[in-house]
Amino acid sequence: MYIEQHSRYQNKANNIQLRYDDKQFHTTVIKDVLLWIEHNLDQSLLLDDVANKAGYTKWYFQRLFKK
Repeated sequence: MYIEQHSRYQNKANNIQLRYDDKQFHTTVIKDVLLWIEHNLDQSLLLDDVANKAGYTKWYFQRLFKK
């Protein structure tokens, strides 16, 4: 029983770490994209282009900004 409980707690801890890492990754991507936008303000920028630069679909990229 102890091993099962320990395993469940370990799984929860791992899930929390994955969510934290995922958030950190998205934050880094958004910062990079914002910098890219700043350097390309003289061009016509489309959402498709910016999302593509981030490596995301347009739909998913929009959701990141809503968060």
